[in-house]
Amino acid sequence: MDMTTFLWTTFGIYLTISIFSFLYKDNPFYKFSEHLFVGVSAGYFVVILWHNGLATNLLNRLVQDHLWSYFIPGIAGLMMFTRFSKQYGWISRWPL
Repeated sequence: MDMTTFLWTTFGIYLTISIFSFLYKDNPFYKFSEHLFVGVSAGYFVVILWHNGLATNLLNRLVQDHLWSYFIPGIAGLMMFTRFSKQYGWISRWPL
């Protein structure tokens, strides 16, 4: 077994034990593992959304196929992401 495989396996074992430590009591090890899991899951979702949704369905049709009828729905979809901002959250109501 090479060193990188050993380190990733050890890290996986640490995270598994950290998650199971919640059965005893809420602790910082569990909170770290939980936050890491949620962050990695959110990042993975964003990458999948970009590659399977936006890049293939919207951008390729706008740039390569010259279907400009996708421009307005694309802008409306981007306006929905302003919901994550406190200052510009009101813009996300327009597409709805």
